[in-house]
Amino acid sequence: MITLKQATLADLDQLVALEHVTWASTFRHLYTAEDFETYMQAYKTPEAIARKLERPGTLCWLAMDGSLPVGFLTLNLHKQPDHGGPLPGPVMEIEQIYVHPDIKGKGIGTLLFQQTYGIAKTEGIKTLWLGVFENNEPAQKFYIKEGFEKFATHIFRVGAQDDTDWLMKKELY
Repeated sequence: MITLKQATLADLDQLVALEHVTWASTFRHLYTAEDFETYMQAYKTPEAIARKLERPGTLCWLAMDGSLPVGFLTLNLHKQPDHGGPLPGPVMEIEQIYVHPDIKGKGIGTLLFQQTYGIAKTEGIKTLWLGVFENNEPAQKFYIKEGFEKFATHIFRVGAQDDTDWLMKKELY
């Protein structure tokens, strides 16, 4: 049975390992080894992830299969997008929603979205938004199924490579 728990610094090692596995399985093939390593050193070290966990307004949840982390969710309360906004507020960014590659398609992403909607309701959020790589069609299809629509694009830099992310939004009421 999958359970959700709010991640804290005590979960840092598990979260770092899960971020490495999920990010590498999704994106490693798109970048040179140098660009991939530059990104990992900037955003996926224990120190970088600890800073993220400690940011005001940031919430991180782990999906657990017993004691094994199998997915995670990072939300940013009241953060507007850098392009295409401002969106009708209050807003919340879905910064990350990742599931371990060995168990994708088992409903964990949906469970993490249910958690997102619960937090949004508690916080009085009107608009959810996220960024997704323009060539990540499986993720785009998932978000569209959840009711998100593209409203803008922005550049997402990995090392020396610039990629285009779709910015997608969903108004809740």
